[in-house]
Amino acid sequence: MDDSGTAVQTLLRLSFYMFVHMYRNVTEALQHIVPVQVNILDSRRSLNLNIFLRQFRSSHEDLLRSLARGEADKWGADKLRALIKFLPEEEEMKQIKEFDGDSSRLGCAERFCVELASISKLVNKAAALMTCS
Repeated sequence: MDDSGTAVQTLLRLSFYMFVHMYRNVTEALQHIVPVQVNILDSRRSLNLNIFLRQFRSSHEDLLRSLARGEADKWGADKLRALIKFLPEEEEMKQIKEFDGDSSRLGCAERFCVELASISKLVNKAAALMTCS
């Protein structure tokens, strides 16, 4: 390796050590470099929920707002049935509600479920919307 390559490696190593010194240990320093995504749901369930959410052309917040308001036009009966199928189970809801960390580190599906948990009588609203559509 030439001198410039060695100098770059040395500079990178020195920068990393300085960065680690700012924090308590290497693990904490690496968490600031590469943020760790928190997944509460089962990976397969999370993947399926993410695929389901991508079919809508609006944000999750808009979807949840329309569900809370009872606006059936954004939802069809099939999509509402699928949403009910994807609702977190009791144990998952308990884990989601107990999560007290940084919500920006949650995965997309988990954030959606956290917001779903805030809607009161969600299943009843979804069932009512299914009868309307």
